[in-house]
Amino acid sequence: MKRKVIINSILLVLVFGLAGCSVVVPTNYSPSIMLDGEGKIDIENFVFSPEGYTFNSSKNLFEKGSFGSKDYLKINQVYIDIPGTILLEKPVSDFITEAVKKEFKFIGYKNNSDAPLVLTGIIRSLSIDKGFLSSDFITIIDFKLVNRDSKKEYSRLSEGRFTMTEVHTKEPIMALYTSISRAIEDFVRSAQSNGAL
Repeated sequence: MKRKVIINSILLVLVFGLAGCSVVVPTNYSPSIMLDGEGKIDIENFVFSPEGYTFNSSKNLFEKGSFGSKDYLKINQVYIDIPGTILLEKPVSDFITEAVKKEFKFIGYKNNSDAPLVLTGIIRSLSIDKGFLSSDFITIIDFKLVNRDSKKEYSRLSEGRFTMTEVHTKEPIMALYTSISRAIEDFVRSAQSNGAL
């Protein structure tokens, strides 16, 4: 069993690239949250602002660190703590905004720019934390829901995590999508139970 997990961990590295290789991940996200909801909501663009990084507009990427030891993150890059680069087909902000819109529609909400509720957020992390025997796919989004009429705000820092111990060709992509879905679901459940949605 341990041998299979070790082999699969090695496959994860191969699937996502070795020593500077890039892998492009498709952004054909499908909604999956099994909750019910109704009403209108204005879902605005989410902003990618990874924790600890600052945006360099002249280079169109995020930077962390000081001169000589800088770490860079592209606007469409999933952070991974092993060599290699994982890029989405589109910027992280666009991809997550679309995923949120799809999930809310799937749940039963209608996206309408004139709606009394406005939802936006900051994407703090879209990352893969590679351990020896498993990988954690992590999505952290700081959601903000504002009622235009009452001016009440509801905010929540939601984390979606999926731990994968076995790897096959397409499962890492589904693991990433599952972490995104779990972050969105965490927010929806919380907002509904608190009467914000």
